[in-house]
Amino acid sequence: LPPADINQLRVVHGSCRKPHGVGREMLSALDTILASAIQQGKDRPQQLFLTGDQIYADDVATPLLFALIDAGNVFFAGNEVELLPGAQVPASDLEPGERGDIVRNKAMFTTTTPQCQLLSLSEFAAMYLFAWSDVPWPTNLPSVKEMWNAYPQTRPEADDQEKVETEYAAQLERLEGFRSTLPQVRRALANIATYTICDDHEITDDWFLDGAWCQRVLASPSGGRIVRNGLLAYALFQGWGNTPQQFAEPSGMALLNAVDTWRGDASDARIETIEEIIGLPAAFSGSGELPRSPRALHWYHTYEGPRYQVI
Repeated sequence: LPPADINQLRVVHGSCRKPHGVGREMLSALDTILASAIQQGKDRPQQLFLTGDQIYADDVATPLLFALIDAGNVFFAGNEVELLPGAQVPASDLEPGERGDIVRNKAMFTTTTPQCQLLSLSEFAAMYLFAWSDVPWPTNLPSVKEMWNAYPQTRPEADDQEKVETEYAAQLERLEGFRSTLPQVRRALANIATYTICDDHEITDDWFLDGAWCQRVLASPSGGRIVRNGLLAYALFQGWGNTPQQFAEPSGMALLNAVDTWRGDASDARIETIEEIIGLPAAFSGSGELPRSPRALHWYHTYEGPRYQVI
C-alpha cells in the first residue's frame, strides 16, 4: 500500500500499447521491477497508472484482426450476430484491411488508419483480452494465405502480392514479440494496484475531437454504434476496475444487469439503458455541451493517498 512517508512513494506510469508497434514493449518490464523489489524486500512500487490507449481500436494489425474476429465469435457464441448499420451484414464479414469505406464514409470517422478499425462489441472485447493475456491467443496467428482463403476479396493483384506478404510477415513478427511478453504483463498486473483512463484510440483516432466530429458521427447509425461498442467495452474492461464502487451503485448495477441479460438483439430495450448509462448522446447539434443523462457514469477518478492526491 502507498506509504505514509511521501519519500517512500513509488509510482509507475505508462501510456500507449500497440501490439504491432515498432520498438520494445515496456509494460512487461514492470514484472522484473516487482520481482526484484519483492526479493530485496524494499523499493516496491505501490501503484501503476496507465494514462490512455490501452488498446488501439483504430489501428489493428491485419493478422491480429483476423484472430480477434474469430475469437469474438467464440466468446459471443449464443448471442445474435451483430449487424453493422449501414452495411447490414455481420461485422465479421467486413474483412481485415478493407474496412476503410464504411469507417470513413458511413461511420464518418476521421482516423487515417481505417482499414482495420474494430467494429463489433465482440471485437472490442477480444482486443482487451488479447492486450493483457496470452491465454486467448491461438497457437499460431493466421498466415496471409489463410486470410486470403477466408476473405478471397482481400487477395491483391499478382504484382502487389509480394509487397503485401512482406508487410504481413513484419506485422506477424512484431505481434509474436508482443505476445511473448504477456505472461509477464499478467503477473505484473496481478501484483500492483492499477488505474487507467481512456484516450482516443480506445474508440477511434480523434474521438469526440470537436463539435463537428460529434455531430457528424452521432448522426450516423454506424458511427454511433461503433462508439457505443467502444465505450461499453471501456466501461467493462477499464472503468469498472477504476471505480468499482460506482458499479455497485444503482446506475452501475443497472448497466451490468442490462449487459448480463442482453443477447445482442438490436431492438432490445436494454440498449437504451446501456447507451444512457455509458453516456452516449443520441445526437448533437454541433455546439454547446454534449447531452448527458443524470444516470450516466463518469470516467474520471481520483485517488487520495496518505500525503498526496492523484487526479
